[in-house]
Amino acid sequence: MKGDNIELFNEYTAKIFAKLYSEFPIPTTILTNEIAGLKVNWEDFDAIHAMTKEERNTRKLFEATVNWLHVSGYIMQPREMSKITEGFRGYCLTSQALEALNSSPKSLNGNTLGESLQKAVKDGATDSAKGFVKKGFTWMFTKSFSNADKLGEAITNITSST
Repeated sequence: MKGDNIELFNEYTAKIFAKLYSEFPIPTTILTNEIAGLKVNWEDFDAIHAMTKEERNTRKLFEATVNWLHVSGYIMQPREMSKITEGFRGYCLTSQALEALNSSPKSLNGNTLGESLQKAVKDGATDSAKGFVKKGFTWMFTKSFSNADKLGEAITNITSST
Protein backbone atom coordinates (compact mmCIF):
# COMPACT_ATOMS: atom_id res chain seq x y z
CA MET A 1 0.00 0.00 0.00
CA LYS A 2 2.99 2.30 0.30
CA GLY A 3 2.83 3.07 -3.42
CA ASP A 4 -0.84 3.94 -3.08
CA ASN A 5 0.03 6.41 -0.32
CA ILE A 6 2.55 8.16 -2.59
CA GLU A 7 0.01 8.38 -5.43
CA LEU A 8 -2.63 9.83 -3.09
CA PHE A 9 -0.08 12.17 -1.49
CA ASN A 10 0.78 13.51 -4.97
CA GLU A 11 -2.90 13.92 -5.85
CA TYR A 12 -3.77 15.67 -2.57
CA THR A 13 -0.69 17.90 -2.86
CA ALA A 14 -1.65 18.96 -6.39
CA LYS A 15 -5.20 19.80 -5.28
CA ILE A 16 -4.00 21.69 -2.20
CA PHE A 17 -1.48 23.75 -4.19
CA ALA A 18 -4.08 24.54 -6.88
CA LYS A 19 -6.61 25.67 -4.25
CA LEU A 20 -4.16 27.78 -2.27
CA TYR A 21 -2.70 29.30 -5.45
CA SER A 22 -6.16 30.38 -6.62
CA GLU A 23 -6.97 31.92 -3.22
CA PHE A 24 -3.57 33.51 -2.47
CA PRO A 25 -2.97 35.49 -0.23
CA ILE A 26 -6.24 34.84 1.59
CA PRO A 27 -5.94 32.21 4.34
CA THR A 28 -8.04 29.31 3.09
CA THR A 29 -9.76 26.28 4.57
CA ILE A 30 -8.59 22.97 3.13
CA LEU A 31 -11.53 20.55 3.33
CA THR A 32 -11.10 16.80 3.60
CA ASN A 33 -14.16 16.05 1.44
CA GLU A 34 -13.01 18.42 -1.32
CA ILE A 35 -9.38 17.26 -1.49
CA ALA A 36 -9.65 13.58 -0.55
CA GLY A 37 -13.04 12.89 -2.10
CA LEU A 38 -14.80 11.79 1.08
CA LYS A 39 -18.54 12.34 1.48
CA VAL A 40 -18.75 12.53 5.26
CA ASN A 41 -21.18 14.88 6.99
CA TRP A 42 -18.76 16.33 9.54
CA GLU A 43 -21.61 17.86 11.54
CA ASP A 44 -23.14 14.43 12.19
CA PHE A 45 -21.36 12.82 15.15
CA ASP A 46 -22.82 9.40 14.32
CA ALA A 47 -21.67 9.64 10.69
CA ILE A 48 -18.13 10.45 11.78
CA HIS A 49 -18.03 7.44 14.10
CA ALA A 50 -19.59 5.23 11.43
CA MET A 51 -16.78 5.94 8.94
CA THR A 52 -15.38 2.83 7.29
CA LYS A 53 -11.77 1.79 7.80
CA GLU A 54 -11.01 2.98 4.26
CA GLU A 55 -12.56 6.41 4.98
CA ARG A 56 -10.57 6.71 8.23
CA ASN A 57 -7.35 5.79 6.37
CA THR A 58 -8.15 8.35 3.66
CA ARG A 59 -8.67 11.03 6.29
CA LYS A 60 -5.46 10.02 8.07
CA LEU A 61 -3.45 10.28 4.83
CA PHE A 62 -5.06 13.65 3.98
CA GLU A 63 -4.16 15.02 7.43
CA ALA A 64 -0.61 13.64 7.16
CA THR A 65 -0.23 15.31 3.74
CA VAL A 66 -1.30 18.70 5.08
CA ASN A 67 0.95 18.34 8.11
CA TRP A 68 3.95 17.31 5.97
CA LEU A 69 3.46 20.24 3.57
CA HIS A 70 3.25 22.56 6.58
CA VAL A 71 6.29 21.21 8.43
CA SER A 72 8.31 21.10 5.19
CA GLY A 73 7.67 24.79 4.57
CA TYR A 74 5.42 24.68 1.49
CA ILE A 75 2.23 25.89 3.18
CA MET A 76 1.70 27.97 6.31
CA GLN A 77 -0.88 29.32 8.68
CA PRO A 78 -0.29 33.09 8.87
CA ARG A 79 -2.18 33.26 12.15
CA GLU A 80 -2.50 30.57 14.72
CA MET A 81 -5.54 28.60 13.70
CA SER A 82 -6.60 25.14 14.62
CA LYS A 83 -7.51 21.94 12.85
CA ILE A 84 -11.24 21.66 12.41
CA THR A 85 -13.30 18.48 12.15
CA GLU A 86 -13.75 18.78 8.38
CA GLY A 87 -10.18 19.83 7.54
CA PHE A 88 -7.73 22.63 8.26
CA ARG A 89 -8.43 26.35 8.49
CA GLY A 90 -6.30 29.33 7.55
CA TYR A 91 -3.59 27.98 5.24
CA CYS A 92 -1.79 29.73 2.38
CA LEU A 93 1.30 29.12 0.26
CA THR A 94 4.70 30.10 1.57
CA SER A 95 6.78 32.59 -0.42
CA GLN A 96 8.94 29.70 -1.64
CA ALA A 97 5.95 27.80 -3.06
CA LEU A 98 4.38 30.96 -4.51
CA GLU A 99 7.61 31.93 -6.28
CA ALA A 100 7.84 28.50 -7.86
CA LEU A 101 4.18 28.44 -8.90
CA ASN A 102 4.51 31.95 -10.40
CA SER A 103 7.43 30.93 -12.62
CA SER A 104 6.71 30.69 -16.35
CA PRO A 105 8.81 28.06 -18.11
CA LYS A 106 9.11 28.56 -21.88
CA SER A 107 7.48 25.20 -22.59
CA LEU A 108 4.23 26.35 -20.94
CA ASN A 109 3.78 29.11 -23.56
CA GLY A 110 3.46 31.98 -21.11
CA ASN A 111 1.41 30.13 -18.50
CA THR A 112 2.72 29.87 -14.98
CA LEU A 113 3.30 26.56 -13.24
CA GLY A 114 0.45 27.43 -10.88
CA GLU A 115 -1.96 28.11 -13.75
CA SER A 116 -1.01 24.81 -15.39
CA LEU A 117 -1.55 22.93 -12.14
CA GLN A 118 -4.90 24.66 -11.56
CA LYS A 119 -6.06 23.73 -15.06
CA ALA A 120 -5.04 20.08 -14.63
CA VAL A 121 -6.92 19.86 -11.31
CA LYS A 122 -9.98 21.76 -12.63
CA ASP A 123 -10.16 19.56 -15.73
CA GLY A 124 -10.04 16.47 -13.53
CA ALA A 125 -6.72 15.43 -15.05
CA THR A 126 -5.56 13.88 -11.78
CA ASP A 127 -2.90 11.82 -13.55
CA SER A 128 -1.48 15.04 -15.01
CA ALA A 129 -1.69 16.77 -11.63
CA LYS A 130 -0.07 13.83 -9.83
CA GLY A 131 2.58 13.69 -12.53
CA PHE A 132 3.24 17.39 -12.02
CA VAL A 133 3.90 16.81 -8.33
CA LYS A 134 5.84 13.59 -8.88
CA LYS A 135 8.14 14.98 -11.59
CA GLY A 136 8.36 18.53 -10.35
CA PHE A 137 8.44 18.51 -6.57
CA THR A 138 12.21 18.45 -6.25
CA TRP A 139 12.81 20.99 -9.00
CA MET A 140 9.97 23.31 -8.08
CA PHE A 141 10.93 23.80 -4.47
CA THR A 142 14.66 24.22 -4.60
CA LYS A 143 16.04 27.57 -3.55
CA SER A 144 17.21 28.16 -7.11
CA PHE A 145 14.45 28.09 -9.68
CA SER A 146 16.87 27.67 -12.57
CA ASN A 147 15.21 24.35 -13.39
CA ALA A 148 11.80 25.95 -14.06
CA ASP A 149 12.11 25.38 -17.81
CA LYS A 150 12.88 21.67 -17.26
CA LEU A 151 9.87 21.42 -14.97
CA GLY A 152 7.70 23.11 -17.59
CA GLU A 153 8.87 20.58 -20.17
CA ALA A 154 8.03 17.75 -17.77
CA ILE A 155 4.52 19.17 -17.22
CA THR A 156 4.01 19.60 -20.96
CA ASN A 157 5.09 16.01 -21.55
CA ILE A 158 2.77 14.73 -18.83
CA THR A 159 -0.28 16.70 -19.97
CA SER A 160 0.24 15.92 -23.66
CA SER A 161 0.41 12.19 -22.95
CA THR A 162 -2.98 12.08 -21.19
